[in-house]
Amino acid sequence: MITGALRTTATDVLDFHAHILPVHIRLNRSAFNAATRLASLPPSNPIHRIFHRCRHVPRFHRSPIHHLVSVFPVFSQPFETIDTQKRIETAPSSSLTSHMAASKAEARAKMEKILAGGGFCVYTDGSGFEGGVGAAAVAMKDGAVGDTRAFHLGSSGEHTVFEAEVTGAILALDIIGNTPRLTDVDIFMDCC
Repeated sequence: MITGALRTTATDVLDFHAHILPVHIRLNRSAFNAATRLASLPPSNPIHRIFHRCRHVPRFHRSPIHHLVSVFPVFSQPFETIDTQKRIETAPSSSLTSHMAASKAEARAKMEKILAGGGFCVYTDGSGFEGGVGAAAVAMKDGAVGDTRAFHLGSSGEHTVFEAEVTGAILALDIIGNTPRLTDVDIFMDCC
């Protein structure tokens, strides 16, 4: 590393100003990183078994891996293995249902029937007004207004009401995701 200092500058001071760690700390860090890489190898790697056998350090005939384990005792203890495979849990198909009413009267009757049960519901709407497009979602529980969300998308020249309706659904999902201990939710939308 070229620091541009005078030849008579003390190395310790120069390392400090160049943000370079002392040599013994850099060597320890390199050894620790090597041991960490060995400890985190998957079981399919042939070195995995060798490293785990070296957790018990013998008195004589130590290998370099034995030295790493003896210098850093944390590696002689068991590790938790975290599965790196991403699991995507899907909801059963019966958990999501949709219903489109044939008329406003039928929709109102169905909504009032659901509300009479006292469940958690979210109303969403997206619309355009005075050249702007926006969306909103309002949560209700037992007839009382809970969380609300609103979002202004922009001008009607850049956005459509259909975008606003989808944004309203996203806002409803945000409310649902931030509400603890929900088992049953109804979302009411006026689009489709």
